[in-house]
Amino acid sequence: MHAVITHHRGPVPTILGVVVDGRSLAVRLHLASDEHHPGQGPSPGGGRCHSHAVFHLVLYTHGDGAFVLDGRRHPAGPGTLVLVDPDHPHRFGPVARSPTRYRSLTFSLDEAPSHYGWSDYLAAWLGHRQVTLPSISRLSAPATRAMADALQAVIDQIHRSAGNGAEPAMHLAVATVLVHLAQELIPDDRPTCVDADLLAAWDDIHRHFREPMSITDLATRAGCSSGHFHRRFKTAFNRTPMALIIDLRLRCAVELLRTTALPIAAIAAQSGFTDRGQLTRLFTRHLKASPRCFRRMSGQG
Repeated sequence: MHAVITHHRGPVPTILGVVVDGRSLAVRLHLASDEHHPGQGPSPGGGRCHSHAVFHLVLYTHGDGAFVLDGRRHPAGPGTLVLVDPDHPHRFGPVARSPTRYRSLTFSLDEAPSHYGWSDYLAAWLGHRQVTLPSISRLSAPATRAMADALQAVIDQIHRSAGNGAEPAMHLAVATVLVHLAQELIPDDRPTCVDADLLAAWDDIHRHFREPMSITDLATRAGCSSGHFHRRFKTAFNRTPMALIIDLRLRCAVELLRTTALPIAAIAAQSGFTDRGQLTRLFTRHLKASPRCFRRMSGQG
């Protein structure tokens, strides 16, 4: 099943847009699909690759097949997630004889710099750190279901909007896909090559981010002033202590919104926010949608 964007109102800035070198760049949605290949294609490795100036996301949901990316053939099974940067040759059609099914999303970024790829876009969209995304990854079964549902929501919104690429609900559905992508692919590994007192602070934040936290207390335990601790932490981890705390709280809130029917006020409390208002304000600022809208697009609303 294909859901195709048939008309645009021009490059209208939306929640998917990013700012690059001081310029606002708008996203154009092209296609979302749920495709099934019965496994009657050419021999493994056969067929011709193609490339185009679009961002392409493909999630395999059923079967054991294969695809070609940048001239190399790769196996594909349920949970295989592929991110194709613009102008990279690829082929997701019948590459192998085994039946496969996948969901996909395609969009472009108006006037993007050359060699601007998925890692650049998601870092700009998140707006708070650099990221390096793998081209090919394997999601867990729960993550695969969540991502597949988010992609299906995009397909459904395109059908409801009659192919209008500027429909706000459609862009919100794509934003939900991006949130899932960030949740699954951006690592939060514990660093090792930093001072022991900073590692202790990192561990404290990860263990206790749901509780009230004072930067002054963290600095005192590290044996330095708040200002000096703030500078050392940012130098070591490329983000401030408060940015890390907020990030962990938002990740917790996203998971609870995706997997529970808890009231948003309860989710705020369980994630470490002072109240529902603080959660809504920070969630909207960082993830481009309110908790209520995100929950609806995730299928929990």
